[in-house]
Amino acid sequence: MIKDYKTIRQIANPLMIVEQVEGVTYDELCEIELPNGETRRGKVLEVEGDKAVVQLFDSAQGINLAQTKVRFLGHPLELAVSEDMLGRVFNGMGQPIDGGPELLADAHRDINGMPMNPAARAYPAEFIQTGISTIDGLNTLVRSQKLPIFSGSGLPHAQLAAQIARQAKVLGDNENFAVVFAAIGITFEESEYFIEDFKRTGAIDRTVVFSNLANDPAVSEYIDNIYDDIKCHSMFGNTKNKFLDLLLNKYESVCLSAGISFEYNISTANLSFMDAPDLITLLSNILDNAVEAAGASEGKKIELSISRVNAFDMLTCVNSCDSKPQSVGKKLRTSKNSDGFHGLGTKSIRTVAAKYKGEFDWSYSEFDRKFTVKIAFSRTDKESANG
Repeated sequence: MIKDYKTIRQIANPLMIVEQVEGVTYDELCEIELPNGETRRGKVLEVEGDKAVVQLFDSAQGINLAQTKVRFLGHPLELAVSEDMLGRVFNGMGQPIDGGPELLADAHRDINGMPMNPAARAYPAEFIQTGISTIDGLNTLVRSQKLPIFSGSGLPHAQLAAQIARQAKVLGDNENFAVVFAAIGITFEESEYFIEDFKRTGAIDRTVVFSNLANDPAVSEYIDNIYDDIKCHSMFGNTKNKFLDLLLNKYESVCLSAGISFEYNISTANLSFMDAPDLITLLSNILDNAVEAAGASEGKKIELSISRVNAFDMLTCVNSCDSKPQSVGKKLRTSKNSDGFHGLGTKSIRTVAAKYKGEFDWSYSEFDRKFTVKIAFSRTDKESANG
């Protein structure tokens, strides 16, 4: 039974944490229904107890934590398949974009496919002739093989791809043969070129085309995520904690656009002992506050460090801050007057820190005009060895 959840706890685009979930599994597809009725999609990246980490396919803009519904569909992303797909054009989500009718599916297939048993695989013996001598002679293709084409700007990749799809055939009499042509992140002009070329030559009759333009929401988010992953590992290196990498990259981009200097030092610890939802909640609250304060300051600087010191994992975040935060004792208070969803999130920070035997503290230096958050996580020898 599909249930609607109104238990979104945290959003750190493109990640979202949903609490109190039941029976949710890895890679499961979900729908996010906004208060205005708009529906977006995402998939489950990780499940920790009754919490699920969801990757959004679209923007998080407009998602209200209290009023937005999330429903988990009980299956991964699937594609409707049928022989009627031949000659049709679809977007990256498998929806027709050629003006034709909706597909009457013979089956729905998981886009991830089934695990392959190499020992049971049929020996590749059916040669595909492309008519491109360098491919046929030096990089021979066989039936069911994928052919990715990577190209630089200004090179004739579109003409080459269209020529291969148009000319490819299996040698032999009356061989049934189809081409699945997928183009992601292309321009409108390139998409029209492919489709018109296939129609003109008749190749469309044996071809299934998947075409997503660079400005289409789903593919735009997909490409952004790919670039983010590349930047995350090239700019930050691999911390061996994928969610920490993702969060670091996100706030690097946020700070860059806001003109804030963001420096980090992730040396001997990576908080891998924390569940993903807790890590996202902790760092998102700390860094959201830091970005807001630093962005309004003259210094515009944030420094984050995570390191192991003796029996402690130390998290320290220092940001420029021109005025002392409002507080009652050690309890921080927001300076905003409305009753909406806002605040410094110290309650969430303290709760997460306490869950992992962490001590939370903050301080403000009027001389340096800097605000500092420190959390010391007490680690046993066994925990240190495992995490």
